[in-house]
Amino acid sequence: MDIIKVNKTLTGELDRYCKQIGELVAPLPDHTISSSISLLKEYVQEFNLYNELLEHVVICEQVDFLGLFQKWFDSSMRQLPKVKKISLRILEEGKPMIYDNKCENNNMYIISHCFSSLELLPQILMDNAVKYAVPGTDITIDVKEDDYRKTIVITNIGPKLTRGEEETIFSLDENYRGENARKAGFPGQGMGLKMAYLIVSTHKWRDATISVNTLADTLENTTYNGIPYGLFSLEFSIKKPEYSCHGIGEAVVYHDMDEFLSHEYSRTNPLLGKHAREIYDESFCKKVCYQSIEFKKLRKLSYELYGTIMQHLLNCFLESGDEAESDMVLPNCSKRFDNQLKDYINRAAHFKNHNLIIKQGRGVFGFAPMYTSLYLFYYLLSEYVSDFSTGELIFSFMEKTRFEGASLEIQAPEGEDFLGIPSERWKVMCHIMEKHDASISRRRDLLTIVRHG
Repeated sequence: MDIIKVNKTLTGELDRYCKQIGELVAPLPDHTISSSISLLKEYVQEFNLYNELLEHVVICEQVDFLGLFQKWFDSSMRQLPKVKKISLRILEEGKPMIYDNKCENNNMYIISHCFSSLELLPQILMDNAVKYAVPGTDITIDVKEDDYRKTIVITNIGPKLTRGEEETIFSLDENYRGENARKAGFPGQGMGLKMAYLIVSTHKWRDATISVNTLADTLENTTYNGIPYGLFSLEFSIKKPEYSCHGIGEAVVYHDMDEFLSHEYSRTNPLLGKHAREIYDESFCKKVCYQSIEFKKLRKLSYELYGTIMQHLLNCFLESGDEAESDMVLPNCSKRFDNQLKDYINRAAHFKNHNLIIKQGRGVFGFAPMYTSLYLFYYLLSEYVSDFSTGELIFSFMEKTRFEGASLEIQAPEGEDFLGIPSERWKVMCHIMEKHDASISRRRDLLTIVRHG
């Protein structure tokens, strides 16, 4: 199977489903559902970025930050009213630097061996600085380096951040803009800095970071049009390449990059499925609009989106095996495996209009830690079990302690069996259990999961 071809198919499906779900949710008054859609869209954006990088595993020879800063500053100034006069100051190690775009000796601002996506970062940072800068002030860019790292800083006077916003403005889990930026009436949704964060995140194999430096803010009680303003510095820092020529060093960089991308891709994929299913769950739980046509469509679309993503993740497992596995631990490890599995089965059965009853004996069953691959396990088992059209599914437990030597047995309804789980899916389920130091076995009417740790 051609993984790249599958990726393109999934990308198209993601965009199509998100657009349909977004249009469906837009007129609804329920903001909880709307925020879930926004969160899913941000994960789709992250997924698409990794997808593009996986498809085009190409490292640029170099990105000239100074040339791009100058280009986008000039472009922005041509579009601004003449009354908003802003100057650009270029520094090198804190001292004024004369920039000549014909000069080849501007190496301080050049970042070598990086993804081509990094070319977008100067545009995003300059657009952000120009938009928020006070007329008549300067935008300053400076570069500093030592034996190991290079740091580029862009500073302007703009709406002051409130406490805690230094991280929130980058967060993909927040549909958020700075409080004072919103009060100042500037257009936008705060996606520029989130996109900058995504671009920098894809360079973690170079230990790249982006952050806001508020320590440099020496302006006290400064306001503009009644809004608190201060110095706003964005710092982009990246580790220098550990080689100066092609050959072995470059091979190491490619290996680190490929390993990082594979990990991030496998991390993002199951989270997409998780959030798509949460939209289904939330629409399922909204009692007021439970019977409305819009919510029925929303449940159907979100569950289909969930199935599309998980089917793709299954294909990745079948094609790539361990490479599709993620070491990312689930954020809430207090949730029990048995309860989550039961919940997934209930939702799948409900979606298929099957009257399946789950009875659970006394006891608990869980893993520590729990990895994101469990989302795929839940999907594979719940999709199969939910096809049992009626009857009782019985969960029973045998254990020494909650996280040591326990087993979970699932008894099929009369006339149903577990032997029909396709061999390829069963192989993936066994692999996921091995990841959790457990094993899974089956006979006609009984499925057993044993935790060894």
